Amino acid sequence: MVTMQDQSFQLFTCRNSKLVRNLGWLLPFSEDLWNRIVTSTTSPDAASTTHPRRISVVGVHEGDGASTVTYGLAHYLSETLGYRTCVLEADLRAPASQASGLAPSSSIGLKGLLAGECGADEVIFHVDPLGFHILPSGPTIVSPTALINERSLHSTLQVLDTLFDVVVVDSPALNNGPENRAILHSVDASILVLKSGRIAPAQASYWLGKVHENGGKIGAVCLNGVKFGLPSFLRNLL
Repeated sequence: MVTMQDQSFQLFTCRNSKLVRNLGWLLPFSEDLWNRIVTSTTSPDAASTTHPRRISVVGVHEGDGASTVTYGLAHYLSETLGYRTCVLEADLRAPASQASGLAPSSSIGLKGLLAGECGADEVIFHVDPLGFHILPSGPTIVSPTALINERSLHSTLQVLDTLFDVVVVDSPALNNGPENRAILHSVDASILVLKSGRIAPAQASYWLGKVHENGGKIGAVCLNGVKFGLPSFLRNLL
């Protein structure tokens, strides 16, 4: 684990008990994702303590489940592995964290940070009881490309690198997020989230190619929304 400066952040209690419960159930799945990422990014002769420090999670379309995968992975890294983990919500078009009760709805978040309106310590929250930290996006922006570019993202990630062991970037959807080029260039590996029943194999191949075309490295692929044989009364509890 890397050495970080000793800094605490404002504690925020997650107001979404259903999400907290679901992320607990996702721990084994998140462990598998992490192991795949480590395998894909670590050379055989690397030290056993080496691990990727910047991960992006990206779906093809909004609603593919990338944010839930992001939160699940961050929860696993912080609670099971003990890594000080930060979720960087880089989707300024369709942010999910504040609406999901993971951060204060009043926070100006990443938008405020990139606009120079605040410091990082003012917009990072420690989420209880999930264990990870989050830098929410802040207010929705129709066209955030002026704010999120390689230079601004590099500066932000450099700051987060001094504070956390792992940064998980909740990225905008590939089909509507040109700023993904800057994100994919800035991380060690990416998880591509595909929605079962929504995307055909040929389309999946196309979007995998798009990630590579934009300078990204696929660490794992997540097929989200696979149907399972639970009775309806149990599914309604999820």
